[in-house]
Amino acid sequence: MKKIALLGPKDWALGSINFFLKKYLSEKYDVCLLDWSYSAQVKFALGGSFDVVISEASIVNVEDIGHKISDRTKIMPIFHHDPVKLSGTHFDENHEKNIRKHKVYSTTDKISKSVFDRYNISCDVLPIGVDDSFWAKKNIDSIKNIGICYRPSVALSPRYEDVKRFWMFDEIRKKTKLNASVVWGKDFLMGSDIYNGCDMVICTSIEEGLP
Repeated sequence: MKKIALLGPKDWALGSINFFLKKYLSEKYDVCLLDWSYSAQVKFALGGSFDVVISEASIVNVEDIGHKISDRTKIMPIFHHDPVKLSGTHFDENHEKNIRKHKVYSTTDKISKSVFDRYNISCDVLPIGVDDSFWAKKNIDSIKNIGICYRPSVALSPRYEDVKRFWMFDEIRKKTKLNASVVWGKDFLMGSDIYNGCDMVICTSIEEGLP
């Protein structure tokens, strides 16, 4: 049985993605979740113990910070956001130096086209889906409370705000006179409880992937 490492954070959007990848990939493969916050776990992931390491696109630059990718291990860098649209923002990382060393993937046709436009390389689209069993449905009769996924600790950063556009959400709040709250700091394992207190989550970002 092939061994796969899912390398990323244990929280935020990538944490939830890897959680569900493990759930479904484990039906056919030996899958391990590893946290890229710990250097030892990154070294273990790339050291040859796994056949494939699946991670966010920034993994192509991992050797620039001192890690070595074993010849026995294939890495699968995945783009989750549009690299052209996010160029120069808080979420941008330039992969020009190393991206052609690996086959890269994305989650949508639009992102694949953007990867080609920025780096002039092909980028295959991976199958994606929604796990309905994880989310409890709510019947919303009227909208009284709106929310936005936003990180307060970097709220004053122009490069962050250029993407998130909180000002637009605040304008909606003022014009609708609805109650508003920031969705932040809740573990994705809370499932639908992440959005408790919100009848509607509004996305004003130029590029976003809500849990």
